Amino acid sequence: MATKTLFIDLRTRGGQRTRTELVGLGQSGQRALQRIAGAAQPASAGLLAVSRASTAARSTMRSLAGQVGGLVAAYAGLSGLRRSVQLFAEFDEGLIAVAKTTDLSRDEVREFGRSITDLSKRIPVAAKELLDIGATAGQLGVSGSQDLLRFTDTVAKLGRASNLAGEEAATALARMLNVTGENIGEVGRLASVIVRLGNNMAVTEREIARMATEVSLATANLRVGTTSASAIGAAMASLGIRAELGGSAVGRAFRTINSAVLSGGGQLEKLSRIAGVTGDELVRVFRHDSVAAFNLFLQGLARMRAQGADVAMELKAVGLGGEEINKVLPVLAGRFNLLAEAQRMAADEARNTTALNREAEAAFRSFSNQMRLLQNNAEAALRVLGAELAPAIIEVKDRLVELLANGRIEQAAKTVGFAFQALAGNIDLVVQAVAGLFIALKVIGWGWFYLSTI
Repeated sequence: MATKTLFIDLRTRGGQRTRTELVGLGQSGQRALQRIAGAAQPASAGLLAVSRASTAARSTMRSLAGQVGGLVAAYAGLSGLRRSVQLFAEFDEGLIAVAKTTDLSRDEVREFGRSITDLSKRIPVAAKELLDIGATAGQLGVSGSQDLLRFTDTVAKLGRASNLAGEEAATALARMLNVTGENIGEVGRLASVIVRLGNNMAVTEREIARMATEVSLATANLRVGTTSASAIGAAMASLGIRAELGGSAVGRAFRTINSAVLSGGGQLEKLSRIAGVTGDELVRVFRHDSVAAFNLFLQGLARMRAQGADVAMELKAVGLGGEEINKVLPVLAGRFNLLAEAQRMAADEARNTTALNREAEAAFRSFSNQMRLLQNNAEAALRVLGAELAPAIIEVKDRLVELLANGRIEQAAKTVGFAFQALAGNIDLVVQAVAGLFIALKVIGWGWFYLSTI
């Protein structure tokens, strides 16, 4: 009986402690939850304010997005209109430049503009660049709409088929034709000869043109055509002779032969001995073909050099002494086979004139040039639009400026700013809410840990 009473008393005391502890835990948990609720109340108010601000911001952003979308569309349309008018203005300025440098009438200028547009649709050169070539041609003395168009077409093709392009190409070709007195209609033949020589010799078209121009200038009035000047120029350029030096030396040689042919006497006898022909034969050859007489002279110098003669002294005896001569004529004579081959190719190309078109057509097939053709056609269409819009573009501009300046976009931006300011102003309430949630989770964790140990 005493044992039983002792057992009951122990369980009762233990149970009372457990109940007491559980009640204490419950009261503590209730107080903690009350603190959490108290802390959550201001946070809830803050979150509500944030929610309202966020809703206002979203509404404003949707409104702004609509307005910005409209603005982007308007800007894209404005860009298209601006580009079309810009292309029209550039083309118009180009035509004005052509009119200033040529003798074309107003109607001829308009027709030339249409021809340039058609040309830009066939070759990958921008219409503005074609007009620049036409204006340069006018400055160089090219006249007449047909010659201008032919010249422009040739220079444009040459620029795509070689490294000789633009104003440099136009100047070289026109100057050579003018100096030699050849018709400007021969520009295609000249360009084709230069391309053929450039394709088959260790020299670029640009170097050939520079040297040939110097030769043409130095031999003016001595019947050295552009074909022969190009061949001589290509040979000298491939031997590394500088353009100014080579042109000057060749010019002196031609003038010396010409002087001997005109005056006769001892000078003619000396030159004839070098050339290996009689005086009368040298006169006949020079009067018929001055380049052929120059060739005889070079071949004679080569023979003398092979026989061990002092070429510099022989040249000095006929009035061709000095470093300038000695750096050119003996070198050219020593490689006369190179000059002869250049002359043969040049003469053959002058008859056929196919090299330029063949090289240009090959260049036109490249991807970049095909894209340029596509762009040219698109720009031609835009220029038509620009021509129609040009008279009214100022009025359109005023309307667009008014649309952008009406203040609605600014007001929408201010509204968004106010919404974000409201969010920033209640950030302390957000922090309180997060802190309260953290406390609640921690108390619950402690309670669960305690119960699990019982």
